[in-house]
Amino acid sequence: MSWMRVDDDLIDHPKWIAIMTHARAVTKDRAAARQLAGDAVLVWLGTLVWGCRVNCDGIVPEDAAAKIAPRVYLTEDEYLDAAPLLVKAGLWHKLPKSRGGPGWEIHDFADYQKGKGQVQLEQTREARKKALYRTVEGRRVLAAVKDRDRDHCRYCWTQVSWKARRGGRAGTIDHVDPDGPNSVENCVVSCKSCNSVKGGLTPEEAEMPLREPFFGEHIPDQPDETVSVRDLFANDSRSIRAGGSGRARSGRNGSGGAGSGDEIPEGDRAAEPPAPPTPTDDEFTGVDG
Repeated sequence: MSWMRVDDDLIDHPKWIAIMTHARAVTKDRAAARQLAGDAVLVWLGTLVWGCRVNCDGIVPEDAAAKIAPRVYLTEDEYLDAAPLLVKAGLWHKLPKSRGGPGWEIHDFADYQKGKGQVQLEQTREARKKALYRTVEGRRVLAAVKDRDRDHCRYCWTQVSWKARRGGRAGTIDHVDPDGPNSVENCVVSCKSCNSVKGGLTPEEAEMPLREPFFGEHIPDQPDETVSVRDLFANDSRSIRAGGSGRARSGRNGSGGAGSGDEIPEGDRAAEPPAPPTPTDDEFTGVDG
């Protein structure tokens, strides 16, 4: 499905206002002029929608009137009567026979709407994207990419969230070559922010160099793949606790504790566990006493 784009200043544009001016030139009856101008607006809108749907590149053959008119609640004759107003206003141009006439060409269609080639390219990319999630082979590629990239964006190394649907950290899969296949080599994990900026460009075109996977040669003392970031932080925390001086113990009067160079009073020392009994020679030889 493609979308059409319309300038939000359209209703104040001189060409739009000219529709009513030319309608009044056709008939002096105000009600009839308003009706004719309204028909012209419906013809312009309905034809633009039809043109975007069928990827006409702005070319409207005259026989398309029979298809479009009923969709905008007009007869074919009403459509053909209103079309000249659009030509006079400059919103349409008459199509010569050398270019496929009789018919019309929508003014500046290519400047505002997507061409046939662009629409077909986007449809191909959308079909490939759906195949990545809906086919068995696509799911295998998806799992391999996530396992390799460890849920980190290959463009900024941000840790993505696959549960999020909105926000810059939402996890997505990006095709390095926008027109390339669904392969492990061509697919990478990307945060939504980077994917939106890159769009349908290559990393070179977007000036977004592709980084190595998060666990790669760029990280010194690379851990084994089974070690997670959480485990690394936990190990560091245990090392800090083991090498620290510990809390100072408070004295009985609450006025302070023993420092590292002070001797702890005998009564405050923790009782050491008793040493295990020394086995006798009989126990070693298994001889009963």
